[in-house]
Amino acid sequence: MKTVRVLVCSYPGIFADTVIKELQEYQAIEIVGLVYSERIFSAHESWIGGAIRMLKTSGINYAVMQFMQTDLYLLLKYLRFCVSLDRQIPVITTKDINSPMGLSFIKSLNADVLLLANFNQKVSSAVISSPTIACLNIHPSTLPNFKGVDPVFAALYAGEKKLGVTVHLVDDNFDTGDIIDQAIIPTDENRSVFKHQVHLFQHGGKLAANIIKTLPQSIEILTKNIGGNYDSWPTKAKIKSFKKRGKSLIKPIEYISALKSLFIH
Repeated sequence: MKTVRVLVCSYPGIFADTVIKELQEYQAIEIVGLVYSERIFSAHESWIGGAIRMLKTSGINYAVMQFMQTDLYLLLKYLRFCVSLDRQIPVITTKDINSPMGLSFIKSLNADVLLLANFNQKVSSAVISSPTIACLNIHPSTLPNFKGVDPVFAALYAGEKKLGVTVHLVDDNFDTGDIIDQAIIPTDENRSVFKHQVHLFQHGGKLAANIIKTLPQSIEILTKNIGGNYDSWPTKAKIKSFKKRGKSLIKPIEYISALKSLFIH
């Protein structure tokens, strides 16, 4: 059995590890490296500057949700409360994957597949063409609908009764490459945005693994990714309206449940 070498690009946190965990279930898949983004918005902006901009744009409740699924989770990993799924995998942390350092790291690993999941950087044509087989992205929406920064919040805010996750080819724009596979799940009125996100990245990891493990045969395109809408960061007004409808961004019990079921020793 040929092993497919995969390089994963993500933002460090629960969603990254959710996808890594799904890939590690398959002996035919070897994760040879990780590229972690260390920026919130711009490559030229500090982490503190990005955090302040998030607070100004989306408010404290949204910032807390982001903190819990990223920095708080990383602290729990550091304190050894959570399994370090990436402990023995080469890692680079960068504000710009397209920099000479980023490209050098990627090329040194000779990956068959580059897999993006919750990665907040636009990749160059040099990065896209670096893997020997394909560059893929896991996007938690029913593309071409809900392209953009937080498609799960956008879909729930719009009152969608179904959510989805899509694996698609990466091209020169955000979330516009040809669609390879897609899964649909019903929304749950009792679930928070965070819980839906975890569920979708679990499904997305499975979809991606099922595609990757069959390579290097040619990738079949399910459909073109034409049209749709693009949403940026949710505004304070949208968050306030969302919460007024009785919706929640994150529930502590769901957060603890996610840790227990997926990551706690």
